[in-house]
Amino acid sequence: MIKPKIFISLDSRDRQIQNKLLARLEALNVFDKDAIFTSERGVPDEQFHKELSGLKFDPGMDKLLSEIIKKKIYESDIIILFVSPDLFSSKGFFDEELIHFLTQINQNNNILIPIITRPAPWNNVTALRNFKVWPREGVALSELDSVTLEIELTELATEISNLAREIEHRKLSPLINSKTESSTLKSIKSQKPALKVFISYAHKDENLKDELIEHLSGLKNTNIISDWTDREILGGEKWDERIKKNLEDSKIILFLVSASFMSSNYINEIEIQQSIKMHKKGDAVIIPIIIRYCDFKSLPLNEYQALPKNAKPIEDWKPRAKGWLDVVNQLKDIITKLKSANE
Repeated sequence: MIKPKIFISLDSRDRQIQNKLLARLEALNVFDKDAIFTSERGVPDEQFHKELSGLKFDPGMDKLLSEIIKKKIYESDIIILFVSPDLFSSKGFFDEELIHFLTQINQNNNILIPIITRPAPWNNVTALRNFKVWPREGVALSELDSVTLEIELTELATEISNLAREIEHRKLSPLINSKTESSTLKSIKSQKPALKVFISYAHKDENLKDELIEHLSGLKNTNIISDWTDREILGGEKWDERIKKNLEDSKIILFLVSASFMSSNYINEIEIQQSIKMHKKGDAVIIPIIIRYCDFKSLPLNEYQALPKNAKPIEDWKPRAKGWLDVVNQLKDIITKLKSANE
């Protein structure tokens, strides 16, 4: 088993949080203890030197230690960054570690996971704004109550373990002989690819997004469609790049329209504009779905036929399942026309 390697950068004040996260990762059994390397700042120079090199402190060893840190960063698959004001102000973080992090990620597609442990101006660091941070809303872990903190750490450990398994699979793939493919796998590969559906929504409408996905399960289980939402963005990934790439790869774009949706700058300036360009080129179909009462007519999406029937908002259907069924049935017709046009 080729288990991934982790590099952790933190200030000593966040050691307790690190230990809680590592305990959860250890329970999930996806990392070997000797595959986790920690660069801990905020400790006396003597301790920092000894922990990194195993050698007695010598003021002239800074260059050697920098090389050790650089080597460990370049050997790592996942980089975990415990963000705090003390880490940002520590010697060598911005002019050494962060540069090595970004170089490794750009060259080898490795993963950076920033975890906001204590309030810090991380949004002012251009390089970090491109990555998904934890907690999801960018609120520092230190500001959460004890119950919420435990939930966040458990979810984070689960996400990191999922990333680790993906990395394991990626490393093992070249070693697997293609002749060992099962008949099931060969059958799957011979199937026509499912139409990719991109779902754009406001996070305040997540419950309705989840209802839609549930109603699309029949189309997904029969490999007619696959769906994508921003909740599939993993920790450490560049969220803006992932959204744009998955939008570009989609053939059907569903917009869940509400007042919250309309108030999102990112949706209006990026997702809607890119989708309209794709539609004009014939690369994608745009389908607005009215989920709550709002001023839909003021949107550029007003030019496109909205669902459900008569643009009656999903929240107004009793029960709502009737509205979703109308959406799914009309979506089936659209998919049939798309497939006929491509044959």
